[in-house]
Amino acid sequence: MFSLGTACAALLQPAFGLLLDWRGVRFCMPIGLLGLCAGLQLLSVTHGAFTLFVSFVFIRATSIGCIEAWVAASISLWFTRYRGRAMALMQVCGGLPTGVVAGLMQAFDRAIGWRAANRTASLTLVALAVAWAVWVRDRPPDARRRPAQPARAAVELAEAKMTAAEVAE
Repeated sequence: MFSLGTACAALLQPAFGLLLDWRGVRFCMPIGLLGLCAGLQLLSVTHGAFTLFVSFVFIRATSIGCIEAWVAASISLWFTRYRGRAMALMQVCGGLPTGVVAGLMQAFDRAIGWRAANRTASLTLVALAVAWAVWVRDRPPDARRRPAQPARAAVELAEAKMTAAEVAE
């Protein structure tokens, strides 16, 4: 199941990469989280080996195929000067959330049962997706303050002067 989920993620990543280029990080991260949410919901209603298999493959493909691509795209947008350090830190700490979430899910499983735990995790991801769509930006705020093309500013200034000269005549 693990290998098939990873293979499905490899098939998903090129399409998700195109979507990242087309729509941006802010749009794509909630899609990845909502996909993971759908997998958890499917897992919470599973009744046999086949649905267990499909839900696990879906969860694995979504988490690796969408969410990891989002993180890499975010780092390339937000870290221009220290991109290598940020990527290295992401690789070192990449497994940390998995370990933390696994521990929390185990505690939830024991407290409220595995079906309710998956539903609770799913609803938490919906809230996280909404928060992410509001909080995360496609580019850092200071990138918008710098002119992207200094020549464009000069052309706009020249056009404004020509317009002012035409009005004066």
